[in-house]
Amino acid sequence: MRNDLEDLREVYSKSGNTLHLIEKLVSRRACHVHLKGLVGSSAAFIVDAAASHLGKLHVCILPDQEAAAYFLNDLENITGKSSVLFFPAAGKKGNEHAGPDYSNLLLRTEVLTGLIPPQSSVEPAE
Repeated sequence: MRNDLEDLREVYSKSGNTLHLIEKLVSRRACHVHLKGLVGSSAAFIVDAAASHLGKLHVCILPDQEAAAYFLNDLENITGKSSVLFFPAAGKKGNEHAGPDYSNLLLRTEVLTGLIPPQSSVEPAE
């Protein structure tokens, strides 16, 4: 039985604007896209639809940590926590002498480690 979340994902995946975005992303090797005029969780649904269709890694840059936290929460609830990675800013803003934010550095390290493909072990032939 389908639930409301699955219905919303389907609506966004079939939306003309989402299909136009996917077409633009397919036609170019790399491009920058700015989604504007969206409210609530609509940006997360559009990114989910595009990422699901294209099956590639996508990077979303948000204007500040609060917006990023809301967007992350939306994507995690839409897609599942294992498919979304959060890459925070490395330092603390507002105070030049505060030094690095070590909790954010740890999160950044975990993301980079997760993006590196595992090396296959090759055993020498005898």
